[in-house]
Amino acid sequence: MPGSFSFLRLYAQYGADIRDFEKDEDVSSVLSVIMSEFEYPVSSLIGAKVSSQWLRAGHPSLIDASAMDLMFEMQQSGFVEIVMRDASGTAFYGGWLERGNAYRVTNELVCGFRVIESQKADGTVRRHSYSDRCGYQPVCDDLPVCTETVQRLGRQRAR
Repeated sequence: MPGSFSFLRLYAQYGADIRDFEKDEDVSSVLSVIMSEFEYPVSSLIGAKVSSQWLRAGHPSLIDASAMDLMFEMQQSGFVEIVMRDASGTAFYGGWLERGNAYRVTNELVCGFRVIESQKADGTVRRHSYSDRCGYQPVCDDLPVCTETVQRLGRQRAR
C-alpha cells in the first residue's frame, strides 16, 4: 500500500512482534542466500529490523497476510534487503534499497510493483524500482551515488 513506513521490529528477537510468515523456512533460506551473496556478518541480521509491506499492484486486503513482502534494514550496512513472495507463496530475493532515514511506498508501478523512495538525512530522495531481472534497485538518475551502491550495482550486473 502507498504511504510511509518504518522499521520498528527487531527480526532476530523472534518475539510476538515477528509473525510466523516472517520467519518461516522459505524466508530463512532466502536470508541465508542474501547473507552469503553480499557477505554480511551475522551481526547484520541479528540487529536487522523488519517491515512487512504490500509492493504489488492491487489492494492487500484481498489477500492473505502471509503474501506480504518483507524488508530488512540490515545493521552495519547501507542497504535494505527485500524478500518477496510469488503467487504460490514461495519466498524469493526481491532486491535492495539504499538505506534512508525515511521510506515511502508510492502508487507508481514499474513492472507491476510499486516504486519505493528512501530519504537521506540531507533530504535527498532516492527512488527504487523493480525489474524482472534484478528485483528492486536504485534508480540512478541525476543524484550522486555512494561507492557502496556503485560496487553493488556492478556485482549485480556481473551475475
